[in-house]
Amino acid sequence: MRKVQILQFQWPVNLAIQEYGSVEGLFLLMADNPILKFISAPPRAGTLIDVRSAPADQDVATYYRTNDLHPVCGPVIDVTVPGDFNQDFSEDFNNQLPG
Repeated sequence: MRKVQILQFQWPVNLAIQEYGSVEGLFLLMADNPILKFISAPPRAGTLIDVRSAPADQDVATYYRTNDLHPVCGPVIDVTVPGDFNQDFSEDFNNQLPG
């Protein structure tokens, strides 16, 4: 195995594609790195993780390595809308506190 450093906003699925050439490598990453408990959150940038030497798709993994490509998803943005729909499922919000 070898060590790979996680970049900012790089999620486990990005690492799987980068290092194994396939999203199928995600299961190998998670099995070998207990720090990757959740696929829904990126680990801290700079963290070193273990990567096996045999990629799932050699051509894709070689392409990423040869062209020095490092996929990332970007920051998580909260898109929550304040308020709540009322019981008749219309768009008028009825849970706002009186001002």
